[in-house]
Amino acid sequence: MARTCIFCGDRAGSKEHLFPRWLNKLFPLDKAVRPAPEWEMKQGSQEQIIHGSWGAAEVAGVTTGHVCHECNTGWMARLEGVSEPLLTPMIRGLPHRLTLDEQLTVATWTAKTVMVIETSSASAPEDRFTQQQCQIVRDENRPPGLLRIFTAALQENRGTPMGYWTALVRATPDRGQVVDIHFYTILIGNFVAQVVRPEPAPPTYGALRTTSEPLSNEIPVFPPVENFHWPPARPFDRGAFEQYTRRGITLPPEWAVDL
Repeated sequence: MARTCIFCGDRAGSKEHLFPRWLNKLFPLDKAVRPAPEWEMKQGSQEQIIHGSWGAAEVAGVTTGHVCHECNTGWMARLEGVSEPLLTPMIRGLPHRLTLDEQLTVATWTAKTVMVIETSSASAPEDRFTQQQCQIVRDENRPPGLLRIFTAALQENRGTPMGYWTALVRATPDRGQVVDIHFYTILIGNFVAQVVRPEPAPPTYGALRTTSEPLSNEIPVFPPVENFHWPPARPFDRGAFEQYTRRGITLPPEWAVDL
């Protein structure tokens, strides 16, 4: 059976990079070194962890065949073009401000990136983003409304220039319907982005809205916030970051999910 594009449903096969190639300019790689981005999945109370890693001849050299040529060279290429100047200062650890529209661009880039990386991860196919959710990114140039996307900062990155982690928590809030909460975390240099995807979405999820009171260790970009100024007040050290990839912080109460 022919593989189909996760974003449009057409025949796939184009070599889409998991991490964009423009990152190779920021992280030139000695050919003797092989970076090892990794994935990690945690499910339920049994603490089931699945690890995987891959090497590459360049820091952003790994590709997937789950995207078609038209998407790869069309809207995805345009998204990379407008995202690169917004993300580069944060990747380098420099203070940076984003307008509401720029936050939406960063959030869309983050959603697109985790959707692409997930096709090569250890997560089960039934736990991945649906094609309908992926199509929203392509057709509407925004993340699906059920997502929450945050940015954070790593105080000092002495390890692999980039990485990817995913965790799945299954919960039954108030003895009601089972909710699967997926956490996707990307690390590039000093920049951290995390996507939270609950399935099904809590009923309190509404229209796009803004807030002016972000937490001290993360700043939302979807929904966007007023006066976005990166980095957050409390950048992570390596130990705190690893806990964050497992979402070792309290979820907002309006999500009504008991972890």
